[in-house]
Amino acid sequence: MMRRIVPLVFSCLLLAGCSAQAPASVDLEELAQSLLDSGAFEETLYEVDSDAAALLLDMELTCEESYVYVGSGATAEELVLLKAADEDGAAALLEGLSSHLADRTAQYSAYLPEETFKLESAVLKQYGTYVVLCISADSDTVEEILGEYMA
Repeated sequence: MMRRIVPLVFSCLLLAGCSAQAPASVDLEELAQSLLDSGAFEETLYEVDSDAAALLLDMELTCEESYVYVGSGATAEELVLLKAADEDGAAALLEGLSSHLADRTAQYSAYLPEETFKLESAVLKQYGTYVVLCISADSDTVEEILGEYMA
């Protein structure tokens, strides 16, 4: 039953993520810092370089800009901010992150089931050429901050 529900949930997230409007330009480093400082995360997240991020996300990061932050593994929390060259590239990144999110949900369901609520309420969206994945304890705060930057 769970195997049928999880793909359905992520398909809905993927479709919802495709509907956001594209901003003209976004300072991803500033956005990352705003999200990290917002209190949405329960643990301190650390930036990883693009090679480590590609391994962690299990996908090729074909993008112009990337900011990827992870925790200790004691929580499911992550922050991924990507900028693709074009909207098709962003759609491919969104698809890869959707797969990553599905994999993480399956892993944490068995490993730390109390963390699955963060994965199930994760923010996964495409804004034009920008793609965001934010797994945190407070998706409402994340959505509010994204609304300020991505408008």
